[in-house]
Amino acid sequence: MKSSQVTETPKSYELALFKLNQNEVNTYQKSYSQFYKDISSFNGYEELQTYQQVDDHTIFLDFCAWKSLAHAESASDKVKKDERFAQLFSSIENVLMFEHLTFKESFDFAPESQGDLLELHVYKVENENRDALYRARHQFFSQLDNDNVGLLGIDCFELDGTDVLVDLVRWEDLSKAQLAHMKYHGHEKFNNMFSLIRSFELFKQMEKLDLSRETFSQQTEAYYQANDTPEKVMRAARNMISILGQSSWESETFASSIAGIYQFAKLLKVEMSLKNQNFVMAHLEAKWWAEGGKTLDSVKPDEWCWKLMIPVPDSVVFSDIDEIKLNYQTHFPTFDRIVFESEKAHNEVRILHKGSYMQEKDSIEKIFNFIGSNDLKVNGVHHEIYLNDPKVVKEEDLRTIISYNVE
Repeated sequence: MKSSQVTETPKSYELALFKLNQNEVNTYQKSYSQFYKDISSFNGYEELQTYQQVDDHTIFLDFCAWKSLAHAESASDKVKKDERFAQLFSSIENVLMFEHLTFKESFDFAPESQGDLLELHVYKVENENRDALYRARHQFFSQLDNDNVGLLGIDCFELDGTDVLVDLVRWEDLSKAQLAHMKYHGHEKFNNMFSLIRSFELFKQMEKLDLSRETFSQQTEAYYQANDTPEKVMRAARNMISILGQSSWESETFASSIAGIYQFAKLLKVEMSLKNQNFVMAHLEAKWWAEGGKTLDSVKPDEWCWKLMIPVPDSVVFSDIDEIKLNYQTHFPTFDRIVFESEKAHNEVRILHKGSYMQEKDSIEKIFNFIGSNDLKVNGVHHEIYLNDPKVVKEEDLRTIISYNVE
């Protein structure tokens, strides 16, 4: 392992983490090449790397190196005043983080390789614990290097004048990162390091933006379009992975099933990328119903039946699913319940619901009024597509597509 520390006037490193509007992702990606050319022409520019979150393709990370803070600030001023950037930045829904960082040290296990996965770690440390943390961090990273777990390197930064530290961690791929996290959680050297951290503020897993590929989301852009008034649409046939259950949405069974299907989808994404069949993960979906034809509001929540689903590209076949189960099922017991299935094309009535999952009544009533007014008949159960994450956005900002199959 090679470790390096800054020995001269530090460069300035600019980190921007932002979320795009759901409908603007493709527009942003198409404009990115010109944005890259414009930024690289600025005085003091050294390097720009852009990443896209593994499980939420609307979140991006820009990491730019400048010769100095003065160059970075000058470029920022130019960007704000230049109309060329206005349309691109109008695609941004929310800036999650924008900071100028000071380089502290790096650990290079494989200097020639950048890897497929970047992890962003943002955490706070009391000033009196910093030196102890640096020593514990070095010991832990040395352990990972010795164990050859697929970790390629770590770049460590500080946010001047604050108690915030930022690590950018490079892995060979997502599957090795996931297995390493499981292996070392609770490890003595991990615990020593983590005990010195006051709070962990942010953890993101990102992949380098690849503009050469046609993403899964680009192929199915219309799939995630809906309005706040009901409409009848033809839903295309799709393949998906799914997991069945019966319990309240607040149960441990439901929570572990969501974690399991996400984990499976992430590993599937990695395996397909190794076959040069990259795609961006689709959104989580769920179908809800009660046994015996009863309505959901007539039974207790723990009697609700559900099916969690994540659509996958047509390039995925049964052998890909079996391979994931064979390689990882001992680490993830829920994988035994994952099913690969196809859903036929069908008509449905859908609406975009805004706000809490517990306040869907008005949206559902609008759907059924539309169905009755247009002489349609329901031919399926309650179906939801979750366009954002309740752990990330406020309850009033949740966006869910609600639909019912009709004939």
